[in-house]
Amino acid sequence: MYDGDMLSVYARQLGYGTEDEQFIRIKGLSVAINPPLPAGQVLYAVSPEFVSDTVIKVISICFSLAVLLFFLIKETLLRA
Repeated sequence: MYDGDMLSVYARQLGYGTEDEQFIRIKGLSVAINPPLPAGQVLYAVSPEFVSDTVIKVISICFSLAVLLFFLIKETLLRA
């Protein structure tokens, strides 16, 4: 189980690697309960979706107006 030569022979029998490649044993993966991905699984990146600058500016202006309105209402209530 921990012999490097035995691991490489077993891996080559399964069709992994060539004679000049070396293999390592990854330990400690059993600690994670229900890991999201098994070790060695290939992931493919997905193109991100971008938000336009116009949408960000409109949202920031709306938020700024909401904060300003909040402070104006708070000031009016404190004076009353």
